[in-house]
Amino acid sequence: MITAWANDTDYANIFSEQLLNLANSKDVVIAISTSGNSKNIVRALEVARELKIITIGFTGKFGGKLKNLVDYCIFIPDDHIGRQEDGHIILDHVIAHTLQWMIANEGSNLGDKT
Repeated sequence: MITAWANDTDYANIFSEQLLNLANSKDVVIAISTSGNSKNIVRALEVARELKIITIGFTGKFGGKLKNLVDYCIFIPDDHIGRQEDGHIILDHVIAHTLQWMIANEGSNLGDKT
């Protein structure tokens, strides 16, 4: 899908077009960009805002445009892009593990609000 949208429209639309076609206001979008200025990420966040989707940003030291387009921003305050990316990978693993745990425990009293 990414290469199709890039080919048919513009690389800046590779994520925003997916959001326009697949997302709804109950979703959460996590945007990852060390500079915070990647055009495809910025455009996706603009669309997410239009769709009233909760947004989280993982970015580098300064956050670029991303920091002002997300509801929650996590900065990796390091000058080295590799270490910024390592921080993002750790966060990705924590989220994936937590979601796996939540799905595995669905139906148990762990998630009950009663």
